Amino acid sequence: MVNLRLRHVYTLLLYLIFPFIWLRLLWRAKKAPAYKQHWKERIGLLPFQLNQKSIWIHAASLGEANAATPVIRFLQMHYKMPLVLTAMTPTGRQRLSHLKNENTFICYVPYDYPFAIKNFLKHTCVSLMISMETEIWPNIITFCEKNKIPFVLLNARMSEKSKSGYMRFSELTAPLFKKMNCVMAQTKEDAERFIALGVNKERIHITGSLKFDLNLPSDLFEKSKIFREKIGDRQVLLAASTHEGEDNIILKNFIELRKEFPHLLLILVPRHPERFDAVFKLCEKTKLEVKRRSQSMLQETTAIYVGDTLGELLLMYAVSDLAFVGGSLIPHGGQNPLEAAALGVPIVMGPHFFNFSEIVKLLKNAGALKVITENQLMQTVSDFLKNEQDRKIAGLAGKQVLEKNKGALQRQIDFLLPWIKV
Repeated sequence: MVNLRLRHVYTLLLYLIFPFIWLRLLWRAKKAPAYKQHWKERIGLLPFQLNQKSIWIHAASLGEANAATPVIRFLQMHYKMPLVLTAMTPTGRQRLSHLKNENTFICYVPYDYPFAIKNFLKHTCVSLMISMETEIWPNIITFCEKNKIPFVLLNARMSEKSKSGYMRFSELTAPLFKKMNCVMAQTKEDAERFIALGVNKERIHITGSLKFDLNLPSDLFEKSKIFREKIGDRQVLLAASTHEGEDNIILKNFIELRKEFPHLLLILVPRHPERFDAVFKLCEKTKLEVKRRSQSMLQETTAIYVGDTLGELLLMYAVSDLAFVGGSLIPHGGQNPLEAAALGVPIVMGPHFFNFSEIVKLLKNAGALKVITENQLMQTVSDFLKNEQDRKIAGLAGKQVLEKNKGALQRQIDFLLPWIKV
């Protein structure tokens, strides 16, 4: 009864902020026009109507969409059931759109309003809901239970910080975790946190992370070879998936590094597309020659190359000598360092990596990754750039970590299959 009242309070609060959600979308659309599109989908009004059972797979943003891709491809190959793929962000939606076919439908996830979820379920005939990693919405889970739709959390992770946040509202969240039919946790630590939050111990399986089962595109080597020829013999420092507050730090250190390495090229790739313009303008303030990937070719005199395209981060890793992985110099929790590891690129990260703590620990212990503070950044990068052997050792260690930890895809599919009712 207490849970029901709390959920009603939660839903009432959602309705109170309803106008501000749309104002926020408009505000975000100023920097990223894609936020203006497909608004009807966010309240469950879809451009398609399904009349047979479907599987709903939700991946909030680009990272989750990448992790979900091999599972989606498996289902497309082995089942004729329609798949409904949803995302919260335009980048996630765009990534999922590459998987669209005559039996796979793409849209935004409905906001967590009862009317929006009802609209969505009317359009989709969902028989199984698969959510990626940490996407947990009270009303979506409740409506899944009401409609006898199993809720499976795939590639599940739970940081200590997130666990503490859920624990503060345990009267609301504990019943939700109890409703989860199956949770495939990345690590033992993740599993223990989910159990502490209320998930039935018998419904949790420790499977490893799908992110280790990374399949590199078949044309990546050829594309990177052509790109590398344009770069020449210059060393390349990649700052990947940077967040606001990090670009200034990177640029300040890069200017100093150029005194020691005058031909060093910085490839700077912001995490969010709405920041592309702002980051480019910030780079221009350095008075060094700056080019944008989307607008011009790399020149011999280019000092900073802004990666303002989508879907090319692997290519940027493939041509780099060293990578800083963003979201880690600020308290965001870091971004996924495994793409760099897969390509044998030594990795540097800041101290804030709680979203990928187990992965970072594995790479760090193997010697593939160094965790540094802002003050240590320049010296660490300098040491790596001066020592090719150290870079090779670190790069090989990263590849070995990836190889040793593969297999999560098959394990998660094995646990998923019993929930698919054709």
